[in-house]
Amino acid sequence: MQRAYVLLLLLLPNVSFAQTEQELEVLTVIDRFFATKAERDSAGLAAIMAPKSVLEYWFETGNLHQKKSRIRTTKYLRSLKKGADLIREHYWLPVVAIDEYGTRVTARYDLHVNGEPKQCGTSYFHLVKDVDRWKISSVLFNVEGACMPCPLGPPK
Repeated sequence: MQRAYVLLLLLLPNVSFAQTEQELEVLTVIDRFFATKAERDSAGLAAIMAPKSVLEYWFETGNLHQKKSRIRTTKYLRSLKKGADLIREHYWLPVVAIDEYGTRVTARYDLHVNGEPKQCGTSYFHLVKDVDRWKISSVLFNVEGACMPCPLGPPK
């Protein structure tokens, strides 16, 4: 029975077992993050990013992680708009932690470029409340050396 439950959890795409309206609001922002990247919608992505937000990528190198890059969102938005590759990405089993200072979301992800698996790992999002809306202040992608097939199948 326990195996069936775990299998069911792995097969549910982007499903959250969020308990509060606030957690659902946060996950809607995360959904928009991945959707706007796929659409190469730099204006849509900018709308959900906090001023001076950053993106970081860490790659595995043996037992250590080596920091590859840290870029301001403004620079990333320019490159996103210019790109021609088809980007598809999804996440699963997000964990949302909300406190008085902001929100953290941790989730597994995979990225496909032009239909081919490119990378996978764990995404770490930090969000802050901007007046009445959540905005992403930073994203860290941990890129793993070897990717297991995603339990959700390839992104659509």
